[in-house]
Amino acid sequence: MSEFKPVHNAHAIERVSTGIQFAQPLNETDFKEIRELASTFIDDLPRQVEIQAMMLAIGPPGGSPEPPFPGGFLLQNMERDGSVSSELRIETSSITYRTDTYTRWHDVWSKAKKYFDILIPKFLSYSEIVSINLTYVDKFVWDGEISECQPNLLLRNNSEYICSHVYDSGELWHTHTGKFLRVEDKFKRLLNLNIDCLDEKEASGNDKRVVKILTVITDNLNQHGYKAVDIKSDAVVNFVDEHMHKLHTFSKNTFSNIICDDMCKRIGLFE
Repeated sequence: MSEFKPVHNAHAIERVSTGIQFAQPLNETDFKEIRELASTFIDDLPRQVEIQAMMLAIGPPGGSPEPPFPGGFLLQNMERDGSVSSELRIETSSITYRTDTYTRWHDVWSKAKKYFDILIPKFLSYSEIVSINLTYVDKFVWDGEISECQPNLLLRNNSEYICSHVYDSGELWHTHTGKFLRVEDKFKRLLNLNIDCLDEKEASGNDKRVVKILTVITDNLNQHGYKAVDIKSDAVVNFVDEHMHKLHTFSKNTFSNIICDDMCKRIGLFE
């Protein structure tokens, strides 16, 4: 029987990431304190890679260009094949944790939270939080003849997030959309959904048809026309924890309005 299959047996998640953005970048001196705190993560994330940034000078030509300076660093855990299984990206104005080995939301967030709980209060002592985000990449693989692949075997009929013309497409397609949502009069939420049907090369050299769904949810704080959010350093850990769980619940509800009921059940979207 020809059908779409999730990329994993229990779920379709290829990658998940969580992130915090701050208003102002830390200077070199303040960022050293962040480095010292992050050095305690070496047992979990033993590989460190520097991120180089370049200063651009705007003005009349002349003089020597500014040399690259450290813009942050990556702490990574590697697989035997050399691929990165999890990564903590620490820049002067942001923290992002991502993993390609998803199991359960509780497990993934517990790992990220361990690092965030240490780093965020220190960042907050220098700069305020401007956004919190959660990103998922889901992948479904078509098992069967490519000529028989039909989007409606995966996608929910009449989904508000999908352009109607893709449902009867026998070729490759994409549908990208986004909108702002008002959340609790405090958060200006940006929802981005990018859905792509494409062909990927297998090891054998044959093409396999896949559908990838990128879901990005970003809650912006202290926006014009919204209530102010003043987060104290002693309350920020609980605030971020509660907010990430809200983003996760919202992402599940959104995803259930993209894929059909049969696939929702198959990947255990709702228990």
